[in-house]
Amino acid sequence: MTETIFFTVWQTDSREKQSALVAEMRSEARVLAAKPGFLGVTVWVGLDANHRVLVEGRWASRAHFDAAAGDSAEATASRARLEELGKGEPGLFSESFQLGSQVSEATTAAESAVAFIQVWEVGTVEHQQGWLTTMRRNVGVLTDKPGLQFMRTHASEDGKRVAVYAQWRDRASLEAAVNTPEAKAGHQAMRTHGTPDGTVYKVSDVLLPNPAASLFDKVSSRWAALGFESTTITVNGIDLHVVLGGEGSPLVLLHGYPQSGEIWRFVASELAKKHRVVIPDLRGMGLSGVVSDGFDLPNVTDDMHELLGKLGLRQVAVAGHDWGAAVGAVWALRHRVDVRKFAFIESAVGGAGFESIWVFDHPNPAMTFIPFLLTDPLAESLIVGREEIFLRHLWSTFTYNKDRVPFDAWQPYIDAMKRPGLVRSSASFYRSVYAAVDRIREMIGTGKLAIPVLSVSGQASFGAGQKGFVEAFASNVVKHVVVGNSGHFVAEEQPEALMAEFRAFFDD
Repeated sequence: MTETIFFTVWQTDSREKQSALVAEMRSEARVLAAKPGFLGVTVWVGLDANHRVLVEGRWASRAHFDAAAGDSAEATASRARLEELGKGEPGLFSESFQLGSQVSEATTAAESAVAFIQVWEVGTVEHQQGWLTTMRRNVGVLTDKPGLQFMRTHASEDGKRVAVYAQWRDRASLEAAVNTPEAKAGHQAMRTHGTPDGTVYKVSDVLLPNPAASLFDKVSSRWAALGFESTTITVNGIDLHVVLGGEGSPLVLLHGYPQSGEIWRFVASELAKKHRVVIPDLRGMGLSGVVSDGFDLPNVTDDMHELLGKLGLRQVAVAGHDWGAAVGAVWALRHRVDVRKFAFIESAVGGAGFESIWVFDHPNPAMTFIPFLLTDPLAESLIVGREEIFLRHLWSTFTYNKDRVPFDAWQPYIDAMKRPGLVRSSASFYRSVYAAVDRIREMIGTGKLAIPVLSVSGQASFGAGQKGFVEAFASNVVKHVVVGNSGHFVAEEQPEALMAEFRAFFDD
């Protein structure tokens, strides 16, 4: 059976409707991801004034596509929701030829990458074949130009259209290539066979078959055994996996890299005896949504702020580890009425000390993973397919009490890291940190946190050095605790010691 591609070019009349259409498509893709034969959806947003959205859906065969589209009630309702925001012109295509790597195009595109996409009206099978022949003859004038990462063409099954798109490193390299005399001449030659409707697009979302469906069941079962329920809640344009349990004053637990909310599995049940415990996976980590942007700390804190509203909560206590601690700190600074108490574990905040952690004026092998992750897309290219090797390195480097936390205990994090696109999305926390440092400094400049703050670090990790990182943004640090026989992952390496500190701090 031949793979079938479903292209739709959507016309919207404003940037706001374009964004709303993409958000609705993101929601609808969850339904598609469960269908047999679904291979993926890629959504591009037009960068020009026409506010187009282009969608490419891939199916294992025409039969699989027809079976999914044949669910008339579901398909009709989905289409109606989308058509409230735009007008689509769909068509079925089969792939004709490609240059470059689809994996690179779909999952490791740099933030600057753009795509030039055209759907040509050719009218007949003869013109379609003539167009493809002319394209193959002239494609060299593009493929020898710097910056081309990927090109793929498709011919419609009815013989009336051709779709072509090429991904470029950045807009400048695209414009330099297509504006050469040779490229313009080749483009004019193809016009003898049809008329293009093209624009410059940027990848918005890559939505692939979701192994998280079965992964969600496994994670839910593990949390259910501890008395918690798992759910998905949409906030701020992202689907967050959230675990809930217990009754009492609300307490939000935030995890860090490269983990998920399961880092709290050894303390969650005890905390739930006196608290309504809320454990979200941060965007782009764990089982939460994989998207291409929104990883700067102020935006991630907006995720948390909206989550409280969805749960009907206010004035919560928060504990955060690693990136979760940085998120918690900025959350409390940005939405000051949300957080009443805050435990900060093994971290530093961009703009308030993070920059000093990974300096290399002397050998610093522990922190080499940070500049590695900043190298987009090299990190993804080397990690994807080797997630276990990479996470074993982090476990080995940053876990001190290895008898308590053998590497086998990290299987949940390995499974999550293997989700398509998650290597890149989780690394995006590091790649986005410096874009927000000025805003964070401004927040601190208006007044450090006055709420009670507990500082916790591992003796074999940040240790006493964390004191300065916390006092950089908080004026009411009630206690600095250095936990013995622990490295970076205190909640796993010494959960009893951490639980004792939590009881004294959080149990009003």
